Amino acid sequence: MSFTSLLSVFSLIFIPAIVFAQSVKLTDFHSIVFQQTHTFSGEVVAREHTTLSSQLAAQVTEVSKLLGQTVNQGDTLLRLDCRDYQSKLSINASSQKELIANLQLAELQVKRLKNLEQRQLASTNLLDETLARKQALLAQQASLKEQQKIIQRELARCEITAPYDAVVTEKMVGLGQFVNPGSPVFSLVSTDSLRIEVKLPLDLVEQLSLSQATASNLQGKTAKISAPEYSNILDAQSRLQS
Repeated sequence: MSFTSLLSVFSLIFIPAIVFAQSVKLTDFHSIVFQQTHTFSGEVVAREHTTLSSQLAAQVTEVSKLLGQTVNQGDTLLRLDCRDYQSKLSINASSQKELIANLQLAELQVKRLKNLEQRQLASTNLLDETLARKQALLAQQASLKEQQKIIQRELARCEITAPYDAVVTEKMVGLGQFVNPGSPVFSLVSTDSLRIEVKLPLDLVEQLSLSQATASNLQGKTAKISAPEYSNILDAQSRLQS
């Protein structure tokens, strides 16, 4: 067999093998669909930010929380020196006891005078005077009770507490410091119901789907944003919407 005939034999063998080695690969349609995504910077914001102030003129006797500490609703932040109000409350209580005794005496006098008047042994004018004195004592008793409520409210203001779960972002007073009504003492930021705020270009607002929005932190953790919504406030100058 010549070299030329040998080459023809090999050609008959290998050419068909190359043709049958070709194949078609099937791909899922969704795997080759590209979705456009947008990335924006945002910040975590709190729903509440409060600066608490003193309602009394008094000296700070105790500071319970420090800057950066987490507090729960109702936790005591500081206490004021309220010994004067406690003394006023004691004086009020004594005055009410004395008044009750005078009222009991006036009631007995009214009963006796009514009995004597029926027997024509006492004048009507004397009974009227006794009734008037009893009414004056009752009015004085009502006034003392209202004063007691005022003093109790003042005593409640001697202790400043956290209105909600929060973090102390600023402490403006120190132990022994004298504060006046309206003096700021603490600033708090709520720790519940935190939100992620992002400013979006108005041109893209109608194109974006908030239902598919996700948030990623600096550590790379990603989570779906729950209940996303647009703010009703627009910045016309920068053409941004939160």
